[in-house]
Amino acid sequence: MGLLDALFVGNSVQVPARIGWKDFVQVEDGDAAYDTEGEVFGAIGAVGAWSRIWEMTCPAQQEMAWGYGTAGLPTNQGYMWFVAMLDGAGYDVGTLRLVIEDHNRTVSPPVVSFADSGLHLEEATFAFGLAIPRNRNEQTPLPEKREFPTVHEDSRLAIDYLPRVLVAEDRCNFRIPITRYY
Repeated sequence: MGLLDALFVGNSVQVPARIGWKDFVQVEDGDAAYDTEGEVFGAIGAVGAWSRIWEMTCPAQQEMAWGYGTAGLPTNQGYMWFVAMLDGAGYDVGTLRLVIEDHNRTVSPPVVSFADSGLHLEEATFAFGLAIPRNRNEQTPLPEKREFPTVHEDSRLAIDYLPRVLVAEDRCNFRIPITRYY
């Protein structure tokens, strides 16, 4: 064994730890059919039916996961908001579901669901700018979802929406934290 040890000493390569980078996704980051506000609120379907309102394909040589940081360190976790509304008239009420999807769309496990009424500020004037939380304390925490696999090349991060009360939307936007691995 001494000869083999002599051959392999110093030749072992340490694999560097994977480092995640904090990022956020918004409407503009979506794939071509989901990259404008009009396309996103136009994709919201009928009351009681889940509809895909946004998706983003993972670029080559990257991995992504919903959320950022850890719940044990509140200042080191991501915070999110979401609003779908008719400016000046009212808010949609429904459930927002964050999904990961494989490259051929056969596996789409939901990662987490939120009641959207807790993801924005409820203003009596129904003004879009006033509904967007500016302060982290008004946003919903979303630590990295490590219990789910990361999304790889050609797979997708997606958002599904189930409306319970629907208004004729003219505004829809969000800011959701993700972790990118390069």
